[in-house]
Amino acid sequence: MEPARYVEISAPGLPGRVPEGRIGFAQNAPVAVPDRHPAHPNGATGLIGCVLCVDDQALPDLTHRYSTYFGQPWEDFRQTAGAHGGTRGDLGPVVGDLGGARDDLGRAVGGLVVRFRRAGVTVVGASALDGLLPGERPAGLPGFVAYAVSVRDLDATVRLLRGNGVPVVRSGPGEVFVPADAALGVAVVFRQDG
Repeated sequence: MEPARYVEISAPGLPGRVPEGRIGFAQNAPVAVPDRHPAHPNGATGLIGCVLCVDDQALPDLTHRYSTYFGQPWEDFRQTAGAHGGTRGDLGPVVGDLGGARDDLGRAVGGLVVRFRRAGVTVVGASALDGLLPGERPAGLPGFVAYAVSVRDLDATVRLLRGNGVPVVRSGPGEVFVPADAALGVAVVFRQDG
């Protein structure tokens, strides 16, 4: 066994959960021996994020709550927001109406997207989901629709997945995903390290 840090978010009146469900964050303690963990066959090096899809009208309230959860006050959060994507600080969120704009990977995106970089959480309005993950539709709103994994060699990961009959969709430079219907209901995004 190894030590890990764990935090669970609770909303007022909802012990141990929030309207979106039960949400917790875990972090392993630093590994003293760099090669202690075995290599994964798909080249995965880490879990780097998740995508929460919400109704477009619910995005402002959810953004306010999550900015509180992640330690970024709403006022500061709104000040960082600019037209078409806002300011991209290392630890701050990215927010905006991304209609006609491009995301961090250069993909065309329409609708509303909020990123909490420090937490690795992207919140997307339902109207923008297809721009982030082409062809994906949420099973229900709100709902977690994807998680992202970093990999050492994206091409090797794609070869492994396709060689095992797993469908892969390219979603941007340095990124592919396995659609939710082929991955137990939640899309799995594979992103090139670096």
